[in-house]
Amino acid sequence: YLRASGGGFFSLRYGESKLCVNSFVRQLASRLDPATVEVAAVHPGSTASGFWHSFPAWAQRCIASVAQGPDQGARTSLFCATEKGIVSGGYYADCAPAAASFWLGSTAKADLLWQKSCAWTGVSPTKLNAQ
Repeated sequence: YLRASGGGFFSLRYGESKLCVNSFVRQLASRLDPATVEVAAVHPGSTASGFWHSFPAWAQRCIASVAQGPDQGARTSLFCATEKGIVSGGYYADCAPAAASFWLGSTAKADLLWQKSCAWTGVSPTKLNAQ
C-alpha cells in the first residue's frame, strides 16, 4: 500500500480492487428490487487461507500467527447470505454493517465502472435495472 504503481507486496492494487467491489455492489443494488434480491460487500477479516501463498515465507508465518481460521473468515459472508433485512448495497464486517471508504463518493466513477463491467462481460448496462 505504499506506492500507486501496482505490483509487488506493498501494492495499492489490492485496495483499489476492494473499492471496485464495493462500488460494483452499490451499483448492482441500485438496479435490483431489494424485495427480491439483496447484495452486500463483505470484509471477512484477515483469514488464514490460500490467498497468502504468493507472499514471502516470513510474511506467511506472521500472518498465520494473527489471522483467523477459514471458519471464522466465512462468518460474515454466511451472515449476509442468511440474515433477513441486510442493507442491500451495504458493506459488512464482523457480521454487522461497517463504514465504507470515503473514496466511494464518486458517482461518476461508479457509473463508469458499471459501464465498463457490462462491456467486459457482454451484459447490457440496462438489463438489470429495477422495474
